[in-house]
Amino acid sequence: MLKHAIPQAGTVWVENNLLRKLGLEIGDSVTLGKSEFRLAAVIEQEPDRGGNLFALAPRVMMNQKDLAATELVGEGSRVRHRLMIAGDDKMLQAYRIWLDDKLGKHYQLQSVRDSRPEVNASLDRAERFLSLSLVVTIVLASLATWVAMQTWVKKRLIHAAVLRTIGLTRYQILRIYLSQLFILVVLACTSAMLLSWMLQNLFVGVMQNYMAAALPAANIKPALVASVLGLLLVMAFALPVYWRLVSVSPMLVLRSMPDEIDYSNWSLLLGVGALMGVLGWLTADINLLGITLLGLVGSLLILILLSLLLLVLLKQVGKRLPVGYRLGIHALVRHRRETLMSISVFGLSFIFVILLT
Repeated sequence: MLKHAIPQAGTVWVENNLLRKLGLEIGDSVTLGKSEFRLAAVIEQEPDRGGNLFALAPRVMMNQKDLAATELVGEGSRVRHRLMIAGDDKMLQAYRIWLDDKLGKHYQLQSVRDSRPEVNASLDRAERFLSLSLVVTIVLASLATWVAMQTWVKKRLIHAAVLRTIGLTRYQILRIYLSQLFILVVLACTSAMLLSWMLQNLFVGVMQNYMAAALPAANIKPALVASVLGLLLVMAFALPVYWRLVSVSPMLVLRSMPDEIDYSNWSLLLGVGALMGVLGWLTADINLLGITLLGLVGSLLILILLSLLLLVLLKQVGKRLPVGYRLGIHALVRHRRETLMSISVFGLSFIFVILLT
């Protein structure tokens, strides 16, 4: 297989269907124009070949030195010259911007998207699906973080109050909890990077058998960016909740009434702001982000209304149920805020999973 070679002078490369149509074999001679050439190789694949529905004739490749002798190119001939450039995406984009203003009307810049409409459509669909997957994943992770924080804070109120009674300041307690959270996030990110690296190597090993071009190796940069953004989102959702935790009164040790602590929703604003900033920077698709967020808010409102209706129905039905069921329903109705939050978050999770499917 000749991957990095060109036809030698006096030889041509042809597609396999030409051999079948003319009954030729490698080593035979063919005449092109006024020159005779020897068939040296069969073209199996051209990764950079653009699509053209009208290019029905089989492909023949020859050395440029032999073209003049064939006299195939003359007055009235339709000839196209192509300069193919490969490199880093940013470098190619910068070169394209620089070259665009310097080309005349007879020149055209083409990429894979421009020359292959079907490839362009597939890439657009793939990019939008991956962007949607990214938005859904980050939103679900953020919701799960916020819900977990609310539950965790309730279990640590007495602990924080005890630390206040023995003389620790708010900032000292906050530093203790944030250091624990930071260690947990670092361990989670490290495990995720190792797992993703192994999965990518496994995927490349399987797909390489079906592709002629070499697939790129695993890159640590996207994993580091994801880890930093994940840490940013966790801290944005955790800091307001932690501040409420370390601000608990030492008198809570005597009262032991955690339910009296105010859990206002203002703490969610910082996390939502950071979430919108991260999603806007990652997706760079305002339309997709806006539609997804509108769907998120609309779904959340519908789930809250349905949850309220469900609680009302349970309250009415519970009057005719045994004592155990009545106590359970009474607990759900009493802690209405937590119940609505749990139902809404789980409902959104199922909605997003169905959406991706």
